[in-house]
Amino acid sequence: MKFKSYTLLFTILYFNAYPQQPQSFLEQLLSDKVEYSLTITPDKNTIYFVKTDSFYVSKPKAIYKSVKSNGVWSQPMKASFSTHDSDSSPFVTPDGKRLFFTSRRSVNGKQPVGSNIWYVDLVNGKEGEPTFLK
Repeated sequence: MKFKSYTLLFTILYFNAYPQQPQSFLEQLLSDKVEYSLTITPDKNTIYFVKTDSFYVSKPKAIYKSVKSNGVWSQPMKASFSTHDSDSSPFVTPDGKRLFFTSRRSVNGKQPVGSNIWYVDLVNGKEGEPTFLK
């Protein structure tokens, strides 16, 4: 079976068991863009991932979100906090209370040389305001 480069693959690993064969994950929600860096909330009802036109660092990218309701995933939409064109690498904490990500957003009015770590609090399915991790 061939997969296009933009197809997200999701492998479910079971503790003390052999890994399952990689499976296409939410293929019906994907586009012809480059999508990668998937993270999922502990309740398995919200996913965040990065979408861009290219893997090149200079290309704009944003974090997208899809929510499962009644067993059906919503169409991905840009996450409310992902307003900058360099947000990437989302990671939901194991307790589901915070999402960390990298960004080249300005810090205290100064443009960074590289990416910095930011986070948003996750409360009742909503993302808070981005906070720079000092």
